[in-house]
Amino acid sequence: MKDIVVYTAITGSYDSLKPVSELWARDADFVAFADAAHGPGWTIRPIDIRHSDACRNARMLKILSHRCFPDAKYSVWVDGSIAIKSTVPIKDLICEYLADHDIAVFKHRRRTCVYAEAMACIEAGKDLPEVICRQMQEYWHEGYPRQNGLAETTSLVRRHSDAVVQFNNRWYDEVCKHSRRDQLSFNYVATNLGLAYAHLDGTILNNPHFTWGRHEVATPISPQASC
Repeated sequence: MKDIVVYTAITGSYDSLKPVSELWARDADFVAFADAAHGPGWTIRPIDIRHSDACRNARMLKILSHRCFPDAKYSVWVDGSIAIKSTVPIKDLICEYLADHDIAVFKHRRRTCVYAEAMACIEAGKDLPEVICRQMQEYWHEGYPRQNGLAETTSLVRRHSDAVVQFNNRWYDEVCKHSRRDQLSFNYVATNLGLAYAHLDGTILNNPHFTWGRHEVATPISPQASC
C-alpha cells in the first residue's frame, strides 16, 4: 500500500462511488468500504458490521483511519457525497495543510458553535433528540464553551501521528457513547486533548479540491447502538 490513502464508506444505496482522481491516484490508493458498490480505480473492502446502525458503522471507518490503514502515513477521508476536483497533487495538498498540524478539516459553512449544531440536528431529525440533549448537557456541565468553533467533517486530511491516533480513539468513543453525528464531538475532543487543527481553504460548498452533492437517500433515525 502507498503512504497515502483516499477512502470512503458507502452502505446500501446511500451514495454511489465518485470517479477516482487520476492525478491523486499517482501517489495514493483509493479504498471504498462498501456492501454493494463498485467503481473503476477503487479497491472495495467489506464493511465491518459492529453496530445495528449502518450510519454508525460508517462513522467507525471514517474516524478510525489508523486502524483501517495501519501502514499508511496519511489518509484523506471523503464522504460518499464528495467528488474530488483538485488540480493539485495530493502530496502538495498534504504538505500545505499538514505543515504545522496533523489534521485539516473545513470550517462549518453555517455555524461556529456545537450547541447550535445540536439544535440544527434535532430540528432536521438527524438523531434522537434525547440522545443529542443528553450529550450537550454533559458537555455544558463539564464547562465546554459556546462559540468554540465547529468543524465540517465531510472531508478529513490526517497524518497518522500518535496525537491523531489518540484523537481518533477518543472521538470514536464519543460517537459510541453519544450521538452518531460526529460533528457534535469533533471540536469537544480536540479541545480536551489540546489538539490544534488546520482549516482547508473555503467551505465544502466552495473550495478548490472537493465538490459536494446531496446524499442519494436519507438515513432513518435508529435507536442508539452500543459499542
